[in-house]
Amino acid sequence: MREYARIGGAAGREACDVARGGSESTSTEKKKLDSKEFADKILKNTLSPSDSMRLHTMLTEILNDCMGQTMLQEIYNKGVQISINFDSAAENSNYSFSDKISNTGEIIKTLNYSITLKSDFSEVLLHEMFHFYQHQRVGSEVFKSAKANFEVEAYLATYMYMNRIVGYPMDEHKEEFKEEIDIGYQIIKLH
Repeated sequence: MREYARIGGAAGREACDVARGGSESTSTEKKKLDSKEFADKILKNTLSPSDSMRLHTMLTEILNDCMGQTMLQEIYNKGVQISINFDSAAENSNYSFSDKISNTGEIIKTLNYSITLKSDFSEVLLHEMFHFYQHQRVGSEVFKSAKANFEVEAYLATYMYMNRIVGYPMDEHKEEFKEEIDIGYQIIKLH
């Protein structure tokens, strides 16, 4: 796991409270989801031991973030499985799916969900899992028709996640995450 700290103390609790839409409740808090439990239920394919370790490290980093925890918990609760693969030769990381279509062109159901990861940065997995989360919430038809809106939301989520990592070496990864950084700044300017 990379050695970047999350915003801690009062500032961290405040960020999570805002993300949850209120104040944090300790008495009714559920057991925190862990990476193994999540992967065992959601992961459709079998990974090599080294890729499995990479995925668990990434999931643990995401689960340590309040937004990431909330998103992965909702995905976990739905119980829909997804294949996740690492491919360093891929052009880029991506989320994809295939639908079963009727003779009239109507979507009957989604058959497969898949994420291809070019790198093992948790923010890349968060971005692609955010698309999976969006798709689960709205279905294939809406997801396909509003792709640009969903992409902006995913970039904003990625930007917010990366912004909460204290000491994240943005300069080292500026080119890799240029699009997320630029879109994040543009959204902040609109606010």
